[in-house]
Amino acid sequence: MLFLTASYLLIYANIAAVVRHVGGRLDRRSICLGVGHALAGAAALSGLLLGAEVIGPPAWGGLTPDTGNRAPLAYFVAGALSVLLLAASRRRQAAPEGERGRAARGTGRLWLAAIAGVYVCLAVVDHVNFFRDPTATRKVAPALVGEEQACVGDVLLVRLDADTAEYRCPTSVLLGRHYREVFAPWPGYDAGSSVALKRQLDPPAAGALR
Repeated sequence: MLFLTASYLLIYANIAAVVRHVGGRLDRRSICLGVGHALAGAAALSGLLLGAEVIGPPAWGGLTPDTGNRAPLAYFVAGALSVLLLAASRRRQAAPEGERGRAARGTGRLWLAAIAGVYVCLAVVDHVNFFRDPTATRKVAPALVGEEQACVGDVLLVRLDADTAEYRCPTSVLLGRHYREVFAPWPGYDAGSSVALKRQLDPPAAGALR
């Protein structure tokens, strides 16, 4: 559940930052930072809702085999914005003596959001790398690997490479499970490879692999 924890942290920390900026002295810089945090929090919330299929094509009846899973993109935007906003906030002037405690708590929340943002971005990059060739990826039953695999959602994510099939068995959380490119964030999966699975899913290549 590491990814969900990071998701909630991104939402909370960015909303808290918006309240902090709105409740303080309103100047051009504070407004820009507040808007940035609002966008980051909204992106994280959108990623969560898209991944849970509360909103989006699966919820609205418009899902097709080619419909892309937008949850990873929303999470990447949230993570990247959170990191950039930390860098921008660090350039602010020192807080007055009476407000240093509040400023320290705010900075701590920003650091937590930035750390969560870095992790979320890396998880999205890992996902994109696995699904880098949509024509070579599949969702199959775990039983096809020939072993007992307790995969969340009873689905095995497979990428067909030249000589083998790389697969991931989700063990934690699945986001967008009805899309072709299911998002199983790192490290919430068991990875492996199988030549036999490659032969089953790509019969034209079976002769070349023998």
